[in-house]
Amino acid sequence: HEAVPVLRQAIARVEPPRIPDDDSVSVMAIQRIDGLGFSLVELPIDAVTVDDQARAGCRYCSGDKNAACPLQNGWERQRGMTESEEFVRSFDRALLVAADVIDETDHEAVRQLWLNQFELERVLRQQNRFSEIWAFRFPTSCPFCDPEPCAPQPYACRFPAYYRPVQEAFNINMTATLQNLRREPDCQIYSLILLKCLAE
Repeated sequence: HEAVPVLRQAIARVEPPRIPDDDSVSVMAIQRIDGLGFSLVELPIDAVTVDDQARAGCRYCSGDKNAACPLQNGWERQRGMTESEEFVRSFDRALLVAADVIDETDHEAVRQLWLNQFELERVLRQQNRFSEIWAFRFPTSCPFCDPEPCAPQPYACRFPAYYRPVQEAFNINMTATLQNLRREPDCQIYSLILLKCLAE
């Protein structure tokens, strides 16, 4: 019965990736971001955790949400650990995008959340600092096909420009990534944007 506290003490001694004190999103000079309702944290790429526990929370999804999961229904494939690690580490920075929890049955609220992320991506592209931007979705179902069901494979997505993959497809463990930053979830939901910086 004492194994759990011992394990917690051992884990507590693991030093997470160091986040420099002056490493804030303010250096990105993102304009008009206040209107999108996001909290942003820029972080070094090695703070993004890639491991075999990325889908540990999947057991909590059930019913319609589980059936709509792109990894569960085969719309996306889960990459191997080596491929995932190489993909994530090919980027230089990551941007953690936090939003307030929304009611997933509120179709318009989910749609607006996604549209706000697209606007954020557009603003990032205008920064002229990045050669590539790869955005993952918030943990909600894609809102753009309703009321029709999402087209299953082998059919193509009706809105490919709007599609964003799930982090778990690349074995990105968002819970562990948040723990690396020593930040509490605070009842928020998160997406992740990977950034390749232009050479200076």
